[in-house]
Amino acid sequence: LGFGVAGAIEQAGESAAQAVKLAELLEHPPSLAHALSDAAITWQIAGDRAASDDMARRTVELADKYSLVHHRVIGRFLSGWTQAAAANAPAGLTLMESVFAHVSAIAALRLYFTALLAEASAWAGRVEAALALLDQAVALTPRAPRGESGRDLAPTHGRDLVAVQSGQHAPGLLRFHEPLVNVPRIGQRLLDRLAGDLVKHEPPRGYLG
Repeated sequence: LGFGVAGAIEQAGESAAQAVKLAELLEHPPSLAHALSDAAITWQIAGDRAASDDMARRTVELADKYSLVHHRVIGRFLSGWTQAAAANAPAGLTLMESVFAHVSAIAALRLYFTALLAEASAWAGRVEAALALLDQAVALTPRAPRGESGRDLAPTHGRDLVAVQSGQHAPGLLRFHEPLVNVPRIGQRLLDRLAGDLVKHEPPRGYLG
């Protein structure tokens, strides 16, 4: 995940593959489910929908076999996102929404999953719902430490961010800010990019590029 956030896609893919291979050698289903779900997230960040879908489906299959509820909902949520990214937004969004309450309870990934649901909502033409999710994501975001100038670096509201990126607010408010924790940062970057797409009336993209 760290390589993916840093934009080192090749290393991210290699690391994800190695983690899955090691978990398979251990013959420990929970470890393999964790490796597969992390790989699905990694490939989603990288923009490889097919690879993310493959890892998500394998996660669900394994989770169903061994009753691993935590990983089942992650796999189903990401499978929904890959459907939405493949021009089947309504069906994908329905699947994502069916498990969102469960995945959003995972604190470390809450912002990330909220961002993905907002993106899929926008793909399905539900822009107001996407904006509401942006606001919800901000409400869930930890307050960041103050910057060197002493000003508060806490994020603006999602709707304000849309206005910011359309040039209606000061440049200093252009980005969300938060503690430098990698996984929440994935969601922050996706939210930033999604807001910009909505401002430009462009179809939201399915990757963080």
